[in-house]
Amino acid sequence: MTKTPHAVGVFARGGYTVARARRELLPDALAFRPTLAVILLGTNDRINSHSLSALDAFDAEYRLLLDALPCPAILVAIPPCSEALLYTRHEAGAYGSEAPNARIENANAHLRLLAEERSFPFLPFDFVWLSTEGDGVHLSPERNTALAENVFRLAREHHFNTSRVALIGDSNTVGAHLLPHERYSSKLSALFAHSS
Repeated sequence: MTKTPHAVGVFARGGYTVARARRELLPDALAFRPTLAVILLGTNDRINSHSLSALDAFDAEYRLLLDALPCPAILVAIPPCSEALLYTRHEAGAYGSEAPNARIENANAHLRLLAEERSFPFLPFDFVWLSTEGDGVHLSPERNTALAENVFRLAREHHFNTSRVALIGDSNTVGAHLLPHERYSSKLSALFAHSS
């Protein structure tokens, strides 16, 4: 039996907002000719005090990114953060009256509706909480495993063509502070390879 080839391309940079990803990462992602995109963006728009975006601007940029894709997408929710750890690096006053996790929840509500509008699957972070270690923003190796397993599950459930999967994102897609084999991109590649 001939195995189905699967290619997973990573188009991600730490610190990138949705707007910057659309401008700077999307061209390379499109050149990859994806049959499926997995998008994990929004952390920097919502809780990086140096690049905060208003909710309407975040929504508009995300729509533009999706409009440019030639394929379906899995929209991954913005992971929750540990606010106590976040405040060790960012001034609490930068967030005004809306706490960081509230900012994340509001954006995720928009993403869920956007996924419904486009008939794309939405992957919430109900299955993932941040470990007590680390910086309170980036996902642990165990959470990367859960992310890969859930993306794989959704791709199979929706019968998506996974021959060329583009992972578009920020530092959690890059796998910040992780070894290469701990990153969700590596784990997802392995799942596709074993399923062929």
